[in-house]
Amino acid sequence: MRGALAVCAALLGLLAPTTAGAAAFPKPSELSKTAGQKFHIKVAQTGKYVTLSNTDQGILTGALRVQAGTPATGDAGLPHVFTLHTSRQTENDLYGETVTLRSAQNGLYAAAEMDYLERWGVIRAQSEGPIGEEARFTLEKPDSEKDEYALKSNTTGKYLSARDNATDKGLLIANQESARGWERFVLEPVPGPGALAQAPAAAPKSLDVMSWNACLNNGTKDVGTGALRCPLYKSTAVNFATEFMAQLKEHEEKVLGTPKPGDPRPEDLRPDIILLQEFCEKYARPLEDALEANRSEWDVRFAPIEYKVRASGKDAPLKAQKPCARDVNGVDRGAYGVAIAVPDENKFYEAHSLTSPADEMVTNLDGSVKVNPDGTTTVTKKKEQRTALCATVPSWSVYACTAHFSHGGEADAATRLAQSEELRAASAKATAKGYRVIVGGDLNAAPGDPVAKSFYDAGHQECDAKDRPATPTEPATKKDRPTTTGNNVKYDYVFAPANSSWTFCRVASAPPVDKPHRSDHYVVRGDVSLG
Repeated sequence: MRGALAVCAALLGLLAPTTAGAAAFPKPSELSKTAGQKFHIKVAQTGKYVTLSNTDQGILTGALRVQAGTPATGDAGLPHVFTLHTSRQTENDLYGETVTLRSAQNGLYAAAEMDYLERWGVIRAQSEGPIGEEARFTLEKPDSEKDEYALKSNTTGKYLSARDNATDKGLLIANQESARGWERFVLEPVPGPGALAQAPAAAPKSLDVMSWNACLNNGTKDVGTGALRCPLYKSTAVNFATEFMAQLKEHEEKVLGTPKPGDPRPEDLRPDIILLQEFCEKYARPLEDALEANRSEWDVRFAPIEYKVRASGKDAPLKAQKPCARDVNGVDRGAYGVAIAVPDENKFYEAHSLTSPADEMVTNLDGSVKVNPDGTTTVTKKKEQRTALCATVPSWSVYACTAHFSHGGEADAATRLAQSEELRAASAKATAKGYRVIVGGDLNAAPGDPVAKSFYDAGHQECDAKDRPATPTEPATKKDRPTTTGNNVKYDYVFAPANSSWTFCRVASAPPVDKPHRSDHYVVRGDVSLG
């Protein structure tokens, strides 16, 4: 188990700006919690790659330079790796209209430096966030026949350039009026984890599995009371971890009763697998630390929900990560998406991009998309591009996945069905490799909907699918028991293989009388026996 001081130091390293080159970089392992798409950025003119400099100091600390001929792999290659993010300056802005780069090495956003005249417009990965205007760039496609992009700074109004001359020496500077060779970049996706390995021989195993839509990024208020429907909206990372662990304790007391002095618990009732939706990226490490208190090591992984990126008025074949709203103290919470927590023996995790709704476009009277004179189209609403996140626990021969399907009512029903088919296809591939597959999350579909029905019809055993009589501490369970507080329907599920059996299931719909609901979704949690 990591010591508390080591963990705190790592977290401070993640959030604090570097001040003196390579020695100030936090450990790469402390930053690699996300399964989101990562990129190498190549300059079209030279074929060299953008790198977070580990030698620049002073006003150039965190500068981006074009240095690498070929990006290194593994932790040594992190200075060459970046993620793509999008944000809005106002509520009227559209996600995907601007992009921001974040370094995978130091976890900081790249921004155009405006404070130093001698290096005006230089790009430095030094912003902790939230993303400001100086970190926003407009993506353009100078040549429609080439996969090259130019980035124009929102603050300087000029293009990012990587001129390798005696003065600039490969520094990225937003100071050019036009986008020629030095100003054109290729965003190369960094390869994923590779193929899923064959599972070890599967032995019988009983697991405690939990799924919860934590609703960390929804600021909707109740019409009648004005109270937040999701009290953890904008919560700090520490507060979320505290509330999460309190919720686990409440489950333990609900199942076993309030402990009495000298009454030892037969076991720690912490779940074996935790599936989370509507989660904030920078909560992954604090949650992992909280789970590890008084127990073995955990691995919490995250995958972002994204938006399609627009370049020169049209959709580019790129996606950028959606941000969580900053917390109550104005601190950046990273990207928004889904997460999974499993024992730290996990070495394989992968995100599955799911078919998602198309952006809503301005249409003609006949319903066709309106095309502007310059060939562009006008977007009226950007749609979230959903993802599923899966991880393995080799000693259990388990492949576990969390997902949050699209929520756009009947208009997105066909999309949700496609998402269910894609998730079941990923499950089938893991099954063929010898894994027992656990799938859960917020499907945004009731039990009778074709989306949920597709899992039932395929033989998947669902935690809360069988009628069971009431007990003194639990109501009867049934297939359509509500898992949401607002519209009182069942949207949340945990599925296990056809040859498994659930021995216990609970929908935690009643918090203590002195506690409000923590989310607009209830926890679904149960014990499953895997054959």
